[in-house]
Amino acid sequence: MRPIVVGDQKPGVVAHLTPGVPGQEFGVGEDISSFVLTTRFEGADIRKLEEFPCFVFIALPQVTLTPEMDRIAAVDLQVIAWGELYRTATDAEQHRFG
Repeated sequence: MRPIVVGDQKPGVVAHLTPGVPGQEFGVGEDISSFVLTTRFEGADIRKLEEFPCFVFIALPQVTLTPEMDRIAAVDLQVIAWGELYRTATDAEQHRFG
């Protein structure tokens, strides 16, 4: 994961998933392997997770993300889902808060 700023100041990260997920459901012809994650709640910073679970927006970039990009416009993202990040896989399986 690497940091990216969404819009003027919203902290986000670019996440890579291997293997990618089928893109057909989202109108994309190939597998999707790069996403932008941002927190759903104002004041939370995905780059400094302090509370779990962390509730996130999962977004597809509508522009090509290059390694040197450190900012992306909100209009260049398509939110495709909401998600939850947990401290561990066991916490996720048990939907454990805290």
